[in-house]
Amino acid sequence: MAFVGSSVLILNGPAAAQANDSVGVGSPADLQAHAGDGELRLTWLAPSAAVIGYDVQYKTRDAANQQASTPGDPSTGWVDAGHSGTDPSHTISGLRNSLRHFLRVRAIDASGSGPWAITGGAPTAPPDPNRFCQPIPRCGRELVVVPPVLRLEGPNSADLDEGRAVNVTVTFRPTPGVHLENDNDEEYPTDKVHTVYYSYLPVDTTVHVEVDTNHRHHTATEGEDFTLSTKKLTVVAYEKFASFQVRAHADRKNEGAEWIVLKLTPVSNAPYKMPEPIGVILKIWDFSREPQIYLLGPDSVGEGGKSVRVTAVLKYPAPEGGATVELSVGAGSTATEGKDFTMPATVTVPEGGYWATTYLPIVDDGIHEGPETIEVNAVNTATGLKDSRRITIHDNDPVPGPVQNLQLVPKGEGTRLRVKWDAPTSGGTVTRYEVTLQDSEGTTVDVRRPGSKKQHVVFRNLRSGATYQVSVLAKSGEGKGQVVTAHLTLD
Repeated sequence: MAFVGSSVLILNGPAAAQANDSVGVGSPADLQAHAGDGELRLTWLAPSAAVIGYDVQYKTRDAANQQASTPGDPSTGWVDAGHSGTDPSHTISGLRNSLRHFLRVRAIDASGSGPWAITGGAPTAPPDPNRFCQPIPRCGRELVVVPPVLRLEGPNSADLDEGRAVNVTVTFRPTPGVHLENDNDEEYPTDKVHTVYYSYLPVDTTVHVEVDTNHRHHTATEGEDFTLSTKKLTVVAYEKFASFQVRAHADRKNEGAEWIVLKLTPVSNAPYKMPEPIGVILKIWDFSREPQIYLLGPDSVGEGGKSVRVTAVLKYPAPEGGATVELSVGAGSTATEGKDFTMPATVTVPEGGYWATTYLPIVDDGIHEGPETIEVNAVNTATGLKDSRRITIHDNDPVPGPVQNLQLVPKGEGTRLRVKWDAPTSGGTVTRYEVTLQDSEGTTVDVRRPGSKKQHVVFRNLRSGATYQVSVLAKSGEGKGQVVTAHLTLD
């Protein structure tokens, strides 16, 4: 590849194509391109004395060829330079300055054409810094070449959470205030001045990054609070940037926010500008600052074999090894663990992650209980920070139906009364019964509440000759079924 526009810039490109046919003329050797003002002069060594001519072609670097070391599709875009004779040199004139060109040459002998020799790769020497400073006569105009500006640029957000890494970029930019349509653009403010603004360099550029410990804002400690993936970067020729990582360490210390200040090491006589300030500032948010954890889930859930999805969310990414969140039942729960629901012991947020999900299975117990509450408590074991969430379980179980075959049987010469019945044949699960004894005036004399498996009671010390009313209903938790009533006068 050759770079046009400066009489002091010489680019060497060894032959990239060295394939030789077993028969026929070989490839020209030591192909070199010498850059001049609006022209390129090519020189090479003849492959043999039997050469009767050469083909010389050139092309500009196009969109299909993004790497300086490769010529792109050799079958397209090439222009014949019009070489004649056997002289191993040729000058291509009428080229636009500041553009990169690929060049290729092949020899011709009596058997035909040989393989191409193609310029490519990085230049053998960097450009002279003076070419960015001195006006150069060009076609009656002064040529002014403006070098790019080298900047250190951080992420859009200056925040860096502990346990997280961000990319910082060393970037070539055109001179501030100049809008470039292409990689390099030109202006003609007067008839006497021709200006070229650069946004890259045609050579590999090594850049050194350092921690500015003397800056008044820098408070973080390298190695303890953060590390850099590298401090030496190379911006490849014709490229515009190179990146490295800054990683903040999760030290599990509550020490508040800290600051990192980075800068570029100045280089004397560099072919680029370094404006002031030349640094980037990153803020490390402490991992243990409040609020650290959130517990997310629905406000309510119904019975019926369902599960509640509960998510533990960290405001900042989990540190190395992940973050363990312990779950427990809070004092505000009215539902019973193991009977109404199952609570997992922990949930783990993976390293670098922000959340993790677990499930609380809801037990369909078949008992009509009304709404119940689960209070889920979460504790981040690394920081001790807590959060809680209440979830309501809505019951879906029906109340029991009426009891069957209610019977009142007098006992003991009219002073005792045996009451018996059969279980309901419809409705929800019976947890217990309620049996109420009232006198003829409607006053409650006694109430019994036997369990679901006991379907009889005996009332004692009653008055002989008195009339009594007995009411029986089945209950399921807090739900009451239909009341069944019977009357009896004791003899």
